[in-house]
Amino acid sequence: MNSSKINILLALTAGIVIIGVAAVAILLRKNPAGGEIFSDFSNFSESDEGMSAFINLRAESEKTITIKIFDANGKEVASCDGENETGFNGDNFTCDQFGDLGATLTSIYMPKKGYFVRFYYGEKANTPVDLFATVNLLNPDGDETASGFYYTRSTIESGEALGLDLISGVTKNKIGKLASAKKYPSLTTEEKSYSNDWELDFSNVKKPADVVVLDNIGDTAVIGFIGKANPDVIEWLSHDESVVTVENGVLTAVGHGRTVISAYASDASGKSQMFHVKVTLTSSTVEFDDIELEAGRRDLIMPRFDSDLVTEVGIDYDYDESAGVIIIDDDVVFGLAGGEIEVTGTAPGGAAGKFKVTVEGGPPVPARGISFTSPNVKIRVNETVELETTVYPENATNQWREYGGYDKSIIEIPYTIGSMLAIVGLREGVTEITMTSRDGGHKATATITVER
Repeated sequence: MNSSKINILLALTAGIVIIGVAAVAILLRKNPAGGEIFSDFSNFSESDEGMSAFINLRAESEKTITIKIFDANGKEVASCDGENETGFNGDNFTCDQFGDLGATLTSIYMPKKGYFVRFYYGEKANTPVDLFATVNLLNPDGDETASGFYYTRSTIESGEALGLDLISGVTKNKIGKLASAKKYPSLTTEEKSYSNDWELDFSNVKKPADVVVLDNIGDTAVIGFIGKANPDVIEWLSHDESVVTVENGVLTAVGHGRTVISAYASDASGKSQMFHVKVTLTSSTVEFDDIELEAGRRDLIMPRFDSDLVTEVGIDYDYDESAGVIIIDDDVVFGLAGGEIEVTGTAPGGAAGKFKVTVEGGPPVPARGISFTSPNVKIRVNETVELETTVYPENATNQWREYGGYDKSIIEIPYTIGSMLAIVGLREGVTEITMTSRDGGHKATATITVER
């Protein structure tokens, strides 16, 4: 195949890759084998084959092309012609048509085995037509793993411009051999495989808490690959080259701070990964302002470091919690009852500073009990439910609750707001949540049953 035709085909791939992304979002609503509705990509992954049981078929022409799909017995099961479509039921077959009137720009998802696809323009042989067709194999997540490109310039009998034989199934070895130049004399083909069976390998770098750490300017780290990666098509990008530069997976610290590194395949597979990197800088000093607030209110503690580039900003606060005047969570201070208390904040590296918190209000009201409004709850997998809780008496000064004891493989608690906590069902099972009041250590339990 000559270079100009190859370039045209590659341009087609780049030009309509957006179609693939858009179409996947509105893709199969049901399992083609029957059963559960696919509402998101997490459900696709629960299927053994996922999207790998399908192909994505794309067609482009400046003419109106009619595409017909036939089963193994020669029965027509679906068709589309740029404006109209039949047989695309949203189950086994989906069709999205983006072309202007009189032109064709079509994306089809269909099973990769058991069918024959024919493309027609008019009803006569030897009619000029420039038709580009691409067949894409998919992995279970819907990423492209290989493509076959087909370009034909004229029709044969009955106006047929191209026919793709999917009866025995599409494989990487056959993806560029689904049609024969013996039957379609003007046909030229090309095929490509893509790099998406890979993950980044962080085994040789310092990576606590999902952040790659470089301790000093000038330090380097090498990110490798797990799987079948083709380094020649992997492109690397640093989102802030004043902090870290990257070349062929080698990170170099050039300044203090944080940034994001991206690695992506340039071969149209859609595979990409990103991760955070920081070049550490600790502060030699830390300062705080005194805080005044009312009981029942909260305020933000704002530590000041000796440089805006400091990366180690987590402060450890030390104060007399037994006094019942305040509670500090992260950098938020909550006023519990009237009084004044001194707080010491210590930054990573040892820099420390002191400040006072003054709370206006009366004496603390102790907590005497705690409960779940609904102690027995049934939810479904992937369902989110919000539970209400109560500390008694309701005017107790310290309303803080802590949750634990539950099986994190059955449920998760994504967030809490005041007296409410949210739970999400992860898998079938039964587990208990134990709630403990910060004041007095009062406990209550709720039984959560997760059903399919």
